Amino acid sequence: MEESKKSTSISDIEQTIKKYLVIVARYKIVLFIVVVALVYGYLMYQISNLTNKSPTTNAVQANANPNTFIHINSNEAQKLMSLKNNSVSVQTLFTQSRNNPFQD
Repeated sequence: MEESKKSTSISDIEQTIKKYLVIVARYKIVLFIVVVALVYGYLMYQISNLTNKSPTTNAVQANANPNTFIHINSNEAQKLMSLKNNSVSVQTLFTQSRNNPFQD
């Protein structure tokens, strides 16, 4: 007795699904155009909201980077200058770059 109820309900469900599939198949192009238009409209709405949105002052202050300066000890600076002065190839690179920066 329970099996007949299940089979009847399953066959009823199959019939209603088939009926709706016929309707969807008939209007599939129209439904596709409507879905594409809705997605396009939603994307345009989100883009317009995001382009007009400005950051809060707290967010700006949190992401603001203060100017940081590189601190080099005088000993390290002297070592760098002595290395530059002792190497002839480095001296020629510096002078060539200063005279003509666009040359290969």
